[in-house]
Amino acid sequence: RGHHSAAQRVLRVQVTSEANPFFLHSLEVDEEGFQDLKQDQSLLVDFTDFPARVIELLEEVVAAKGQASPRFLAVLSVQSESTSTVGIIETNKFKHLCHISLGFTPGTDATVKGYLAERLLETRAAKAQLERKLQGSHQRLREA
Repeated sequence: RGHHSAAQRVLRVQVTSEANPFFLHSLEVDEEGFQDLKQDQSLLVDFTDFPARVIELLEEVVAAKGQASPRFLAVLSVQSESTSTVGIIETNKFKHLCHISLGFTPGTDATVKGYLAERLLETRAAKAQLERKLQGSHQRLREA
């Protein structure tokens, strides 16, 4: 979108809140920006593998949810109205290790509206699919 060329690959990450539908922080990383991130944070993966490795770390966070002393945490820090970071932290007996820290920007009114419109369309599509399943179930019950 926007300033990225059509052939350029871009990773887009969004942080949202189930409790606050207007909370939207986004990050876009293209291949060039990833090289800076890789150097700054001593990453060992390339751009192609980066999304899968981040997902693996987030899955570790989800798996640790609810534990008294979770081994993995995702920490959102809102520094100002224009910047925030998400860090994925692993805790061991010696220290807290930050695997990655990603800088995000809060959504503008337009991006939040766009995000909410996308979610509304997805919800309507899911509702329509459930209604079709329900009608099929009703039909099978009548025929039985």
